[in-house]
Amino acid sequence: MWYGGAKFMPKINVNKKRGVNARVDLETFWNDNVNLENPFNTLLPITWGTDIGHVVSEMPSKERDLFIPIGKNEKGYFTFDLSIGRHILAGGSMLSGVGMFRRVTLLSLIKTHTPETLRVILIDPKGLMSSFDDIPHLQFPRAKTAEDIIKAIKWCNVERNKRFKILEKSKTVSVGHYNKHKAAGDPVIPSIVIFISELGDLIDIPNFDTRLYSIASMTRATSMHFVITTQQPSVSVVTPIIQETFCYRIAFQMPYEAESKMFVGQAGAEELLGQGDMLFKIYSNKEAIHLQGLYHPLL
Repeated sequence: MWYGGAKFMPKINVNKKRGVNARVDLETFWNDNVNLENPFNTLLPITWGTDIGHVVSEMPSKERDLFIPIGKNEKGYFTFDLSIGRHILAGGSMLSGVGMFRRVTLLSLIKTHTPETLRVILIDPKGLMSSFDDIPHLQFPRAKTAEDIIKAIKWCNVERNKRFKILEKSKTVSVGHYNKHKAAGDPVIPSIVIFISELGDLIDIPNFDTRLYSIASMTRATSMHFVITTQQPSVSVVTPIIQETFCYRIAFQMPYEAESKMFVGQAGAEELLGQGDMLFKIYSNKEAIHLQGLYHPLL
């Protein structure tokens, strides 16, 4: 939670009675004014009429394709578009905020898209997403058993190949390009977002990480995106293939420094406060961004 692009000294105690911690920005240490970064100590309730609705309304329409609200810091809300970033992988310990992130992300997508423009696939081995069973955006019922999960991944491979054939026939380079130039009366090809509630429960399925790679590596053309979460952020779950494929990652509170370094390339996640306190790593940025994850009281 201490990283926002600057280099920081080790944690210092600002108020021993309250136990409030902060970090000192080394670049300002010898200046008259020293920058301190404080941890976030409260959850941030969100509503569609104010916070999220306001953020969406201010975004240019071309940037709203697959809008996700990530979190908030002292500079304001931080948002992310899956149509640009392609996929996102989030991990952390229990009660760290992983589950709330997953639910807020799905709610954001279905609130800003109709079933005609967005289809959702829920791969949910732990049964954590039953509250979304009745949304009209589902491509097929929530996949819970190993048999259903394998069928879902196979369907995604078939759909990927089908979309490539449509693009080749129409001489377009992507689903977005096709939708803009399709003939009048032709149906829109919807984006597909595949949610995996617990990656750790699936990694024992033979070649599961390579199956994900085969779908995820072609997403710019096919508009098929993954939102993957795990409460088992270890090397045995987040394999090298997974790390290579999913470059945008969110680290919530983690038990050990080694897991933080593996997940976002730096220490710090082991010191997070939990309940949505996060480090968001963009692959092109050297340092992760410290944010407070969003919270919806009805989720």
